[in-house]
Amino acid sequence: MKRPSLRTITISLLALALPTTLLASSVVAVYFKSTNPNNVDITQGLAYLQQSLFAAIITFGLFAIASVVGIIMMYRRDHNFIEAKLPLVLLCTIIVLMGGVSLANAYSNKVQDQYLIDNGRPTLQQFFDQLNKQDKR
Repeated sequence: MKRPSLRTITISLLALALPTTLLASSVVAVYFKSTNPNNVDITQGLAYLQQSLFAAIITFGLFAIASVVGIIMMYRRDHNFIEAKLPLVLLCTIIVLMGGVSLANAYSNKVQDQYLIDNGRPTLQQFFDQLNKQDKR
């Protein structure tokens, strides 16, 4: 049985980055919602959002760093990007797409916050401020 190449491992890491990030985020959400350590209304969609996002960012970061290490190792071994070209293109594409998703999400949140303000309802920041007040009690 032949050992997988560094290129195969790096491409696999890149392919698994998003699904693993979503899984980690979901597992953290399940844990916090099932234990409810802050005693908040878990029926709200924003309950424990910060913890879920933190887990997602950390997981994606670990996969991205591992992929960069693999790309660097391939480049150092061959002194060209023949083997590392596809993983590098995939990594750049994933980062650009994730950045685009983040920008679109930020714009959507801004529009939603303005709608809530215009209609006299609490924004996401106000929700987290209220949660922090509950934590301090």
